[in-house]
Amino acid sequence: MYLEVSNIAAAINKNPYEPTELIYLILWARNDPKSLLKYLIDNDLIINHKIEEEEVDDEMTLAYENVIKNIDKKNFSTNDFTSTSNKIIEEYKKIRPNFKSDEIKKLETNIKSQIIKENGNIQETNIINNKKYQKGNNKIWYYHIGDHLIGGKHDANENNLVIEIKSRTNIKNVKKNEYDLCQLIGYLLCMNEKRGKIVQNFNKQIFDSNIENNKEYGIIDLNENRWNNYKDEMINKLEIFFEECENCIFNKKINLDKIYKFGKIADITIDGRLININNKYKKICDIINHSDLQ
Repeated sequence: MYLEVSNIAAAINKNPYEPTELIYLILWARNDPKSLLKYLIDNDLIINHKIEEEEVDDEMTLAYENVIKNIDKKNFSTNDFTSTSNKIIEEYKKIRPNFKSDEIKKLETNIKSQIIKENGNIQETNIINNKKYQKGNNKIWYYHIGDHLIGGKHDANENNLVIEIKSRTNIKNVKKNEYDLCQLIGYLLCMNEKRGKIVQNFNKQIFDSNIENNKEYGIIDLNENRWNNYKDEMINKLEIFFEECENCIFNKKINLDKIYKFGKIADITIDGRLININNKYKKICDIINHSDLQ
């Protein structure tokens, strides 16, 4: 099985925003999408699409893309979130003049997560250019955990430092997050490097201290006992995660209590397509939609 470095924290229960069970579903989708689809339908997380309800995913995507392609990426910041969201909603209304109120509610929910992700990509590029880092994201790096793999593309390098860039949407979120630490150490393992740093950004203010303080970890050096021990503990927890994930897939059952709180995953059409997708489960639904389930 393969686990993205970005999902390590959730896999070992270090991400308060994403339950481990969500990562089980992603790996189950890759391993056996047909049985997962049946399981989610049987547990009312994917429901039959009502024919009288129109499909609007494509229109929502088009509205988003029409606005985003014209934003000023060099000067974009969290201050532009609200105005950008409003422009996307107005664009959607132009594309679909007979819209319904529940469509706008869904669009607003999707926009929020999409703009946060878009801002992250924009600020990552701006920081790399500003700090003159060597840009990454040109290769997937891997590390074996037993018979399984973790892997991903790192953001950047500065001399011998692996750089992980995090864009914050609120100054209160400029802080030491353990889930970011797990991701950075995951890249160090995959790249066979020893030293790295988490660089944070909020509205063009960059936090990149080499020394640990109340908001930053500083340089993470696996040659130091503290971080080497943390790395070893993380590997042990990943071994347990993969074993438990294999058992879930084999038994075709997981604890869905934490999944239900995010609501319905998607609708399924008569011809087997997943539509009206909950953005939280987009990766899972994309895997199922691109799988040959015949």
